[in-house]
Amino acid sequence: MSFPYCNNRANYFWEELARSIVILIMMTTTEWREFICGGNKYRVQARYGFDLDFARRVNQAPYFSITGEVQIFRHGCVWREESFGTVHTEIATHFPELAPLIKWHLVSTEAPMHYVANGLFWFDEGKRLGWDTLDTVRYLRTSSLENLKTTIVYGGRKEDLKVDLTSKTRAQLAIWLKRRLPSLMRSFRADMVGAGVHFPGVWINAKNF
Repeated sequence: MSFPYCNNRANYFWEELARSIVILIMMTTTEWREFICGGNKYRVQARYGFDLDFARRVNQAPYFSITGEVQIFRHGCVWREESFGTVHTEIATHFPELAPLIKWHLVSTEAPMHYVANGLFWFDEGKRLGWDTLDTVRYLRTSSLENLKTTIVYGGRKEDLKVDLTSKTRAQLAIWLKRRLPSLMRSFRADMVGAGVHFPGVWINAKNF
């Protein structure tokens, strides 16, 4: 006698368990590291990797992320949350081995997030406002040039350092970004593998996971 419903439920259980195990493998959470600042005791923890569960739910390529949490020691007995999210300064300071990965935050297995569109947006802002003008309207307090470099991961390849972004026209920048993408992604993958980050393969991505 067979029980198709039970078999389906069992299959679903094992599939979900396999997905959960893979997701845990893809994300790494560090130990806490303590430090003193302004006479107060703090600790910071980092979490990084590819969030396959989110990619599967929204049907997109997995993105690499590196975030963290900072806690402060209060009343001599308890840790309280101080800040969380993209605490990249604290991560780079107290986890220097992870500092080279920060520039790849929100880069997917296909490209940096909204790669060309974001690059052209900050290029236009630089031309309109001036490359060194700080963007205080969005509370970023960074210049258009800094934002352009961050969003396209300028410096992700050694060849980038020879390129003057401000001397290009909008059309030239768009062409350069598209031609640059394959080698940028090779550098991305090499950095991930070199740092021991599990890089999603063809067998496990948003389309067939």
